[in-house]
Amino acid sequence: MTDTMMSYRDKVLAAHRAAFDLHQSVATTLEAALAKPRSHPSVVHLVLDMLMVQSHKAHVSTSLLGQYGLMEDSATIVRRLMELSVQAVYIGAESEPREKKRRAGSYIAFMWRQVPPKNKHRLPEEVREYWSAMARSYGRFVRAKAKRWGPTWKDMFEAIDQGALYASDYSFLSSIAHGQPDSQIPVFSRDTIRVYSHEFVPVLLSYSSKYYLAVAEQWNNVFAALDKEVFATLADEVVGR
Repeated sequence: MTDTMMSYRDKVLAAHRAAFDLHQSVATTLEAALAKPRSHPSVVHLVLDMLMVQSHKAHVSTSLLGQYGLMEDSATIVRRLMELSVQAVYIGAESEPREKKRRAGSYIAFMWRQVPPKNKHRLPEEVREYWSAMARSYGRFVRAKAKRWGPTWKDMFEAIDQGALYASDYSFLSSIAHGQPDSQIPVFSRDTIRVYSHEFVPVLLSYSSKYYLAVAEQWNNVFAALDKEVFATLADEVVGR
């Protein structure tokens, strides 16, 4: 890491200290809950745990990328976190137990189907049978040529009554991730090209925390690893931003 990059990082951290502190508070609190031992008595527990672990890594990545002014990459990770959150809510918030298991099982069946046969056979027999058994139980709910385990992103947002979120946040994050035209053109109209920027850091950190908490809420509903009052306090701090 060059001195210039470290100097820029210090500048970004100083400019957005409150946003980084809150983001870190979410990460630290939920990581402590994640560190607790737990089992997977149902396919729902397993899938929500998968989504939670992925969300934690995405949440941490958002901060690391933001510290160095990598806005497009940070937005890409936040969008991934948003996708993880809608899946967690789509599965975990379903009120009908059988449908909840069907959705979680479809996630596993599709995932297992994507693993190349040669990679499956490298696994110990008991491990391979564990995943195969779940995939066989729920595979009928996923079409043979399906390109995703469930509905499209838009339909999934609609299913959890968050269609407006898809239209606003998802589009906003995608525009940053792909390089906004109204940002690229001014940048490349100057004699000196600005490589790094931190203008979206506060909003991306805020989005990251909100989506991570959406996943954590569903996860905590089945694992009860975090005191509900602690979670509620953290959620109030994040939503109030």
